[in-house]
Amino acid sequence: MPSKPSRAGKAAPRKAKAAPAGVRKTAKDIQRECRQMLSIFDGIEEAIYVADPETYEILFVNRALRKMLESEAVGKKCYRALQGRKAPCPFCTNKIIRKIKPATYRWEHENPVLKRTYSLHDRIISWPDGREARLELAVDITDRKRTENELKESEIKYREIFDSPAEAIVISDARTGRVLDVNETTLRLFGLESKEEALSLAIEDVSPGLPFTGDEARMRMSAAAAGTPQQFEWLIRRKDGSEIPVEITLQSSQIRGENRLLAVIRDITRRKQAEDALRENERRLATLLSNLPGMVYRCRNDREWTMEFVSEGCRALTGYAPWVLMGADRIPYADVIHPEDRGTVWDTVQEALKDRRPFRIKYRILTAEGSEKWVWEQGRGVFGAGGEVIALEGFIADITEQTQAEEALNRNKALLDTAGRMARFGGWSLRLDEDRVSWSEEVVRIHEMPPGFSPRLEEAFAFYAPEGRGKIIAALRECVQHGIPYDGEYEIITAGGRRVWVRTSGEAVRDESGAVVRVEGAFQDITDRKRAEEQIRTALAEKDALLRELYHRTKNNMDVIRAMLTLKAAFRKDDRLREFVKEIDQKILAMAMAHEKLYQARDLSRIHLDEYLADLASLQMHGCDDVYRRIVLRMDFDRVDVLIDTAIPCGLVLNELLCNSAKFAFPGGRKGEIRIRLTRNPEGLIELDYADDGVGFPEGSDIREQNGLGLKILFDIVENQLMGTIRFDGRRGAAVEIRFNDNLYSPRVTA
Repeated sequence: MPSKPSRAGKAAPRKAKAAPAGVRKTAKDIQRECRQMLSIFDGIEEAIYVADPETYEILFVNRALRKMLESEAVGKKCYRALQGRKAPCPFCTNKIIRKIKPATYRWEHENPVLKRTYSLHDRIISWPDGREARLELAVDITDRKRTENELKESEIKYREIFDSPAEAIVISDARTGRVLDVNETTLRLFGLESKEEALSLAIEDVSPGLPFTGDEARMRMSAAAAGTPQQFEWLIRRKDGSEIPVEITLQSSQIRGENRLLAVIRDITRRKQAEDALRENERRLATLLSNLPGMVYRCRNDREWTMEFVSEGCRALTGYAPWVLMGADRIPYADVIHPEDRGTVWDTVQEALKDRRPFRIKYRILTAEGSEKWVWEQGRGVFGAGGEVIALEGFIADITEQTQAEEALNRNKALLDTAGRMARFGGWSLRLDEDRVSWSEEVVRIHEMPPGFSPRLEEAFAFYAPEGRGKIIAALRECVQHGIPYDGEYEIITAGGRRVWVRTSGEAVRDESGAVVRVEGAFQDITDRKRAEEQIRTALAEKDALLRELYHRTKNNMDVIRAMLTLKAAFRKDDRLREFVKEIDQKILAMAMAHEKLYQARDLSRIHLDEYLADLASLQMHGCDDVYRRIVLRMDFDRVDVLIDTAIPCGLVLNELLCNSAKFAFPGGRKGEIRIRLTRNPEGLIELDYADDGVGFPEGSDIREQNGLGLKILFDIVENQLMGTIRFDGRRGAAVEIRFNDNLYSPRVTA
């Protein structure tokens, strides 16, 4: 039984005894049978090895055993390679299996090196070169043995082991044989639905018949109850009528102070299938070789690569039938290899043989139809006892589509590199187990470093300008420690001393456990964009200054117009004219104040409507007209920002309302109060409410039919300029509700 895991292979065969006349096998027959047998062994999941029973030399180990070993086993003594002994094992079964051949000898053994227990199946087989060889198949039964021992030694652990799903366990009365308990695995194995159903079964219910009869089962149970443990293979019948092979271990055990019979049942269907596969080795091998997507071969190590064996896959790969490459009038495989690649193939194979290592090579072939294919070959040399190369064995696969895909990928990579150079865009990667950053070619060019440059992390940070270096280090640290991605703009100093603005981003890459193992990101030269942004900022600053000057001059021009109108009215004795000029002056004042607000504002397209209306109302109230001194002004304004195209009509509306109250609401020196409210409701409408406690309007009068020009202007501004609604209530003083939206206009100035 193996101790520590190795690579497989075949030992050089000893010279076989001469076969009787008329049945002598050719070398080709022997090699073919050998390959077929070893292929089957390699497909079995249990460990297998073959050894010479006379010399103890290991001739073969299969793939499963290769995974377990750690040193070369083929060619070594089995007791040394597999048991760690200096001499043949005292428990060696070579004499037994030779005596009982062709039968199989089954036994159990605990490997002292691996600390594992195996069920071993040993038999004598005929090795392809004619000699007898020992074949051993090892099935790991460590878990089963541990279960059996723990059940026997510790009653405390009974329930935990019993409920384990690894094996089917049946507990019965040692005297009567009546089933007392089963675990869930037993129910699944027999296809039963409940424990009650299992407890009601008799032995005949699960025994399919000769030679697996109820009487035979009871005899084995009696022997186990008497103290002789039983281990045997059996065939059971499931509830659905299907039959499966099992291995049963019976032994007497004390459970809760009672003498019980413990049966551990293991499904050995897979093992039986493996044994059947061994008997069907030739058929399976032929099927396997004919369906491989490539060509299996054995050839001589000569310049023509003379083929001794090729599989049927040769036809699909090369277009030639196998006999064409192997017959007397054969086509040398060297002629199939592309002329430009023949030298490379020869040199690569010879170099690998020199070092006694496998070879892998990619090259082109020319098919029978004259087309060109890319192939990938993997093989190794077969060496004789004296170290000479006997043959080469390997596999050749068609990788034309893969190669074409790689070429397309390389073309796409070239296109991406071109695009990266045009956009000054590249990528980078940092593995946390390394101290070096991988840069794409474009990132290297941005830093003005030689092609292929890959800096250490400290060197990469050194390129960043001192004023921003701490920020990029902190951003990368947060990404590594907490997986927080970053994206920022920094200035670097290239190897040529130029200052370059770059945008770099980083994102953590995690392994299956969620730990950050790598950081990857993008890197782009944005110097041109930064310059363009600076030019835009300069242009915007110039535009800002120009607009402020325009608003200021507009306000000054309106002040000049007001002054000229006031001066003209002062030299006229017509009171109506003076009153008219005063009203015009107030309207111009309202418009001039709006431009003054814009001149003072940071945003050249919007003003605070609440501040504008409050200043306008206060200016009117503190004017020279005596009536405003008798009126208390109360304002309740929320912050409302609007465009100037909305603010000026609002100012004119408030001006008309204040003038109307001053003229008509408080006659004869009457005192009173004016209330103004400004807000924006949840629907986005601006609400402007105006009310005074003056004399109000005549009862039953239609406000729209009043002759006053001011009210007509008021309706016209609200409904036609602000596209809003206006409602009057004149029963107790004058109350005006105005509702409008401020989305009628677009900003004229944008940053």
